[in-house]
Amino acid sequence: MKFGIRSSTVGGALLTLLMTGMFVVTGCSDPVSVSESAAGENDKPDVPSDLPFEIPEEGPYAKVEVEELEHNFDRMLLGESGNHVFLFKNVGEAPLKLAKGRTQCKCTLSDLARNEIPPGEVGEVELTWTPVSAASEFTKQAQILTNDPDQPIVTLTITGGVFERVVVEPGKTWTLGVIPENDTARFDGLIFSQLDDDMEIESVETSNDALTITYEKLSDEQLERVDGLSGFRILGELEPRVDIGRFTETFSIKTNLEDVEPLDLSVTGNRIGPFSIVGPNWYAGRTLIDLGKAESDKGKKSTLSIFISPFGETLKFFDIETDPEFLKVSLNKDENFQSESRERYILTIEVPPGAQSGAWRMPDAGTIRVKSNHPEVPSFEFNVELSLE
Repeated sequence: MKFGIRSSTVGGALLTLLMTGMFVVTGCSDPVSVSESAAGENDKPDVPSDLPFEIPEEGPYAKVEVEELEHNFDRMLLGESGNHVFLFKNVGEAPLKLAKGRTQCKCTLSDLARNEIPPGEVGEVELTWTPVSAASEFTKQAQILTNDPDQPIVTLTITGGVFERVVVEPGKTWTLGVIPENDTARFDGLIFSQLDDDMEIESVETSNDALTITYEKLSDEQLERVDGLSGFRILGELEPRVDIGRFTETFSIKTNLEDVEPLDLSVTGNRIGPFSIVGPNWYAGRTLIDLGKAESDKGKKSTLSIFISPFGETLKFFDIETDPEFLKVSLNKDENFQSESRERYILTIEVPPGAQSGAWRMPDAGTIRVKSNHPEVPSFEFNVELSLE
């Protein structure tokens, strides 16, 4: 928070006051004005021990009068600054001295020059607040010290909310997870503005004609839940024409808001066909198994289940490739599994004792590639995450 004092003209006189600096407030509790904590109307407030100027025991005295102590910025755009000027008038008989004061919070303050306002004149104290994170409500305060014996501390308060121009939920990438081979994937999300009440969607483009995007306006109740002023619910459908395996499709939404680029979004998932993998620490949407941590001298072993549709011949697996090369992979049919539409194979992954230490994590995870004689699944590949100590 930056604040400064500059001049204003009262009764034909021009007073120039310079008080500039940086006032950054984080995680504040509310500072308390000394005058507000007085025990009674006739009690004088305690004078702060670190007041940078003396208050005489006998008059004449300066007397500060502030037109307003609080300003509401209402809705602010994240990253943009808000400024407000507070007017300090000296209605006393001696020059009014001003200096930057303390706050009851963790702050960073730069040096400010001390300033005086002659009797009958007005000085301007400007507060500038630049929010760095979104918040539906905020309250920030700054203290100005004075030589007014009745009000040695003046607490200035700014309030409001910090919002984003356009918000996309659930984000730029929408994850659909596992999708059966012949199913149409349906998904939805929100696009709304917290600052503009007239946002409209002008066009939508998709990377694949199997992906369809429609939209409908959010109701007042829906907008209230997200602190939005205007927005839309996005409805998507992805037809089964997308290839089996991991996929990423993109779509772009253009709005009528000036200075807002088209929103480039994507949907990802894993379409499974006659072949699927399940098991502990298996993440189908990412096509990945996480083997976790292991001690290099002890090694580790993990198993997964592969379900695959029969095709009239004996299924064979061959040309198994692993990275890192020390990974050992075996595939064996579960003869006890009974199903007319699926066969089950046990896939065993082994880290042998004595394997080299290291970490294989996305985006540099290990890989396992397997070929087969199945006409619909000629090969499959997945990632392996592992840390060896």
